Amino acid sequence: MHNSVDVVAENTDLVTEILLRLPVKHVLQCKCVCKKWRALITDPKFYYSHTLRLCDKPYPNCLLIPKFTRRFDEETSKWKQEFKAQIITFLNYDDVNPAPIRILNLDSLNGPFTHISLLLHSSNGLILCQASRSYVARRVPQHCRYYVCNPTISCFAVLDYPSEKFSTFTSMPYLVFEPLSSPFFKVILFNGLDGNDHRIAVYSSETNSWNDEVGICIPAPPNLDFKHGVYCNGAIHWYTLGEEFVYFDVQRFCFNALPGPVSANSDNACVKYFGESGGHLHLILVNSDESLEFDIWELKQDYTGWTVRYHVDLNRMARGQGGPFSGHINPSFSVLYVARHSTEKNSMLVLQIDSQIISYNLMDDSTRFLCYDAAEVTKSFPYLQTLSCAGLEYRVGEHTLRSKLLISANE
Repeated sequence: MHNSVDVVAENTDLVTEILLRLPVKHVLQCKCVCKKWRALITDPKFYYSHTLRLCDKPYPNCLLIPKFTRRFDEETSKWKQEFKAQIITFLNYDDVNPAPIRILNLDSLNGPFTHISLLLHSSNGLILCQASRSYVARRVPQHCRYYVCNPTISCFAVLDYPSEKFSTFTSMPYLVFEPLSSPFFKVILFNGLDGNDHRIAVYSSETNSWNDEVGICIPAPPNLDFKHGVYCNGAIHWYTLGEEFVYFDVQRFCFNALPGPVSANSDNACVKYFGESGGHLHLILVNSDESLEFDIWELKQDYTGWTVRYHVDLNRMARGQGGPFSGHINPSFSVLYVARHSTEKNSMLVLQIDSQIISYNLMDDSTRFLCYDAAEVTKSFPYLQTLSCAGLEYRVGEHTLRSKLLISANE
């Protein structure tokens, strides 16, 4: 007679339902159980079903922080620049403090290209990078490519630059991936022109191509800087102090205005943070970089205005020995991420203070040290592991990217 374990293991439907409820890390470990489970787990239909369940309430628990390193290549006798990303876990369900810092090797994406130059955007487990044949070649559109990849399962797609009409230095792409709406991703590429017109191109992984009319020109607000946009709920948003904020509706393909917080009209206001979490858009305005007390504004779902979601007073953090601000008379800090969670006890700020990265719980003022020796962070990207693979491939033309894109232990 079969025991209960064997009965469960042989019931494909039951095993599938169990695996769909496991975290990504544990699902990937289950691939090693047997060939049958491996075939089940690596089926694109299972990947998408698992992604749907995970992204029903997508709350990233990690940050990707780009990191450039240099090493001496003995074969060429030259110094080589390597592009990697640190993965900092700020919400760790295993309750390890701090969670191990992992390294994502982005150089393995290069294939026929030799230089990954930028990590540009992230969306629900996918990341967008730009690569060129060399650092100088970034100026030539034909020598640049975009890569969209899922680091968790080592798959990717290569996007050639859409047209010579797009300048590589004045263009800004945004990755749009909404698994609940579609298994495919889009890349929206903005390019500023003279006057108020802007050229826009859209890549769809469903068709594996850019839109038919590459470089559609549409009117946009003047003096709009495309570099600091935030994608949230079907639109890309930009802030403009002293004026109305702007957003681009991806579905309707048009720009619209929305009101900013009242405090955004202050002559002394500066933006400390602008980002998205859990389908909510957040903004932090301060009058001084040294201000330790501020509000976190949240955009209303109907776009009629902003509300104060959290009031933060970092003075509550201990200044005593071992505290984040110990030894600082006029402490400075940067906000890397506002993590708004459906479970409020998990809502937090991720901050950098000198070389330390810490999480600050917005409910009980508790702190956790996440990294003790970080370089200055100029850009970070929210990240969560998913199994999504639609529109992504393992091969690039005749080139097989044999270097595995693995999340490895800290180096």
